[in-house]
Amino acid sequence: MFLHTQETKMAIIASPPLSISERLLIKPSSPTPPSLRFHKLSLLDQALTSMYIPLVFFYPNNNRTDPTRVSDILQNALSRTLTSFYPYAGRLLDNATVDCNDAGAEFFRVRVNCTLLDIINHPDADAQNVAFPAGLPWANIHDGGLAVFQLSEFDCGGIAVSAAMCHKVGDGGTVRNFMGHWVAATRHPKLNLSPNFVSDSVFPTLPSGPLDKPMIPSKIEDDCVQKRFVFSGEKLDLLKDVVSEESGVKNPTRAEIVSALLYKCCVKAAASRRPSILVHYADMRPPLGLPCNSAGNILSTFSTSPAAAGEMDLARLVAELREGKERLQSRDNELVQEIVTSLRTGEKPYENPDLDIYFCSSLGKYPAYTADFGWGWPCKVSMPKGPMKNMFFLIDNQSGGGFEALVMLKKTDMSGFERDEELLRFASPLPILNP
Repeated sequence: MFLHTQETKMAIIASPPLSISERLLIKPSSPTPPSLRFHKLSLLDQALTSMYIPLVFFYPNNNRTDPTRVSDILQNALSRTLTSFYPYAGRLLDNATVDCNDAGAEFFRVRVNCTLLDIINHPDADAQNVAFPAGLPWANIHDGGLAVFQLSEFDCGGIAVSAAMCHKVGDGGTVRNFMGHWVAATRHPKLNLSPNFVSDSVFPTLPSGPLDKPMIPSKIEDDCVQKRFVFSGEKLDLLKDVVSEESGVKNPTRAEIVSALLYKCCVKAAASRRPSILVHYADMRPPLGLPCNSAGNILSTFSTSPAAAGEMDLARLVAELREGKERLQSRDNELVQEIVTSLRTGEKPYENPDLDIYFCSSLGKYPAYTADFGWGWPCKVSMPKGPMKNMFFLIDNQSGGGFEALVMLKKTDMSGFERDEELLRFASPLPILNP
């Protein structure tokens, strides 16, 4: 059977053909104890906006149970999960406090009048917005809800399960843990869930008091597009050999070599006369000796040194990324330092008129493609367009061993980037899936 015509595909973007069959508030299965009623947000939490972190899992029709049964399974497991991840069922009291009042998280069940393949094979990343409530991906929280979930049912019998969780409450590692617990709870009803919200114990509020408003903006520029590129395991091995020989870095990681290549090609496409840097987000749980189930914004950054376009040498970039990551083990949190400096100077973190700044966030250690709610593994795991220009997200691809890169750039920069010969030596545009 052929997919819809290109005109029909574009109509999916312009006017998503869907109808809402359920809109519920899912509350924790057990009330939050009075001692946990008020969750103190850390300095990093306070600095971040209340934008949602969106993640979506697409599942083909595998002759599972009827849609109503699927919805019930998800809702029941979500209720148990929220008992442990209780701040997500609360509401922001102010910029430094969550009132863990068990108000609940929103759950939508939606019928989408197209096929799953129409969405996951669409060339425009905006198509995946259909798996989230209207206007939600990367937006700041609406109606006070700190977590929003959606079950989307497609004409072909495939489904999508999406989560949008407030960044002010937790980082990507927290979202990863939440999704892992939710998945496990659907298959093991008596599973004991035990996340540990660190609150403000790791990055305490400044002596001068909590921040009265966020400092790090979340705004998607209208002139940006997001495209996906796949690095196969074989191509990654080739790229790793090239970089290792020249940089002297032992066993460079996939995130190091892929982000360095993306950054180099982006700078070339932008043709800017200003120097630039590449900033990596880093999970601080291992450096701080915290268990992997720690919840909150427990992250930092490291970066390359400022360089002009003509100085974009892959080996040097990878070596600098490795050095920056190693420094995280022996110095104060770089992101906290950036926030404190910004408070002193009156500038926003990572906004410098003399620099072009690129950002990378890697989900490479998250086994997303093993997320089995009870009806098999997903055929696609992704994030919708956003949250800012010059941003890379890295995630494992379905085959394992490779990487998928989600690259967001200005439209004018993307046209040159996606034709870069060095990039295309190692990466391919997103392949058409037929699960």
